[in-house]
Amino acid sequence: MWTDAEASDRALGGELGELGIGDVLALLAGPPELVDLTPLGGAGLGAR
Repeated sequence: MWTDAEASDRALGGELGELGIGDVLALLAGPPELVDLTPLGGAGLGAR
């Protein structure tokens, strides 16, 4: 989130912004990938 249009332009106008936008567009070009995960443990998981 940027405070104004100038800050947005500065953040997205550099080399990092160009590379980042390309990566995002590539991800959005196809359907989402489903990944099944199994929690191994941790706080809030509860006793088995």
